[in-house]
Amino acid sequence: MDNCLSSDFIPLDDDVGKADCFTDFQPIPTTGFNRLVRARRGGKWWVLKSLKEPYLADPAYTGLLHKEAGILSLVQGEGTPECKGLEDVPGIGTCIVMEWIDGVTLEEWLKTKHSRSERLRIARELIAVCSRFHHLQVVHRDLKPSNIMVTRNGQHVIVIDFGLADTDSYNCFKQPAGSKGYISEEQMKSSQPDLRNDIFALGKILQQLHLGPFYRLAIRRCLCPIEHRYEDAIDIRHAVRLMHTIVGIILFISIFVGVAIPLQRTKVLNDKNTYYEIVTDFRIGDLRYRSWGGGLVSVSGNATSSTVIEIPESVEYKGVKYRVREIGFHAFEHMPHLQAVILPEGDLDIMRGAFSRCTELRTISLRFGKRPPHFGSKQWKVTINQVFTPKQFESVTLVVPHGSIQRFRQSPWGQFKHIEEWD
Repeated sequence: MDNCLSSDFIPLDDDVGKADCFTDFQPIPTTGFNRLVRARRGGKWWVLKSLKEPYLADPAYTGLLHKEAGILSLVQGEGTPECKGLEDVPGIGTCIVMEWIDGVTLEEWLKTKHSRSERLRIARELIAVCSRFHHLQVVHRDLKPSNIMVTRNGQHVIVIDFGLADTDSYNCFKQPAGSKGYISEEQMKSSQPDLRNDIFALGKILQQLHLGPFYRLAIRRCLCPIEHRYEDAIDIRHAVRLMHTIVGIILFISIFVGVAIPLQRTKVLNDKNTYYEIVTDFRIGDLRYRSWGGGLVSVSGNATSSTVIEIPESVEYKGVKYRVREIGFHAFEHMPHLQAVILPEGDLDIMRGAFSRCTELRTISLRFGKRPPHFGSKQWKVTINQVFTPKQFESVTLVVPHGSIQRFRQSPWGQFKHIEEWD
């Protein structure tokens, strides 16, 4: 029995154990100023990225190599290559050492036929990866199918080549750059990194995946002028989910009532002129506001390191005054360091997941008129347990207006252990 459970033959690799030296160097054809070489070390394949001979002594290009290594170390994780940092390799020079990705580029992948479900999965993974490094305030600036790998095992997305990537923390090497067909108009002129530059390129890539009607409006918004564009890749996912929900509700109502939806309704939804007349999307300070008409806005947080947020009762933008009516779905998921929030007076809906990812939240101060802020709306049913985590009910202190503590304890807000009144 023991013989059946063990292996008598284990092939040994000559490279295993030689952790210090690279062997089996294999040049990878490339254009531009970078040199790429595949090599083995420690039983693994690695890619060594260095500079070609004419650029080795140029401080501008060596600076770019160091900058790319720093950004790769920052973003490495699911969907980006593992980076070991910079090393001096004999015969090659200073190199970025990163993992070899066994797969094909998305450009090659698109040349063969794939099912819609496969294309949708690639799109979702790509959006998720971009959202992850956007959350770190990193702009890739050269997203295109040839810079996206699809692995042979599992068909997973890996975004590569952060040579043009940038963040606000760097104050050097900020010249306009990108690739024809995927670079936005403003990126050709501006040296300031903006997440919306990547959103434009992402829209171009999603177009090539032919994802169907649910993505069509989202892609259109990716490609519109920068002031109307999504501000983070995760917004694309939210928009597609919203379209799925809306269509599901419409179909349910149509079946229930027994009335077909007129074709004219679909034409209105797809008309680009109508689409932007009913949407306002802008940022002021640490907050982002969205309006679907009626002089009301939904508020959420930007990806900043702010620890205290005060939500106003109303806000003015381009001469129009909007009343804050809602704290949006997962509103502050990009602000994990948020510690204190001050909520405004008036009717206020708080939507699912608004504060659930704010692990450092300690104080919520409330000012209200006729009643405390409530959870969900007529269209979206939400409970307080979907807005906060069980731990927050123990660790967060509510500060409420004088004389109102009893009203709060008798409302859903009464789940909080610590409720105090304003002095």
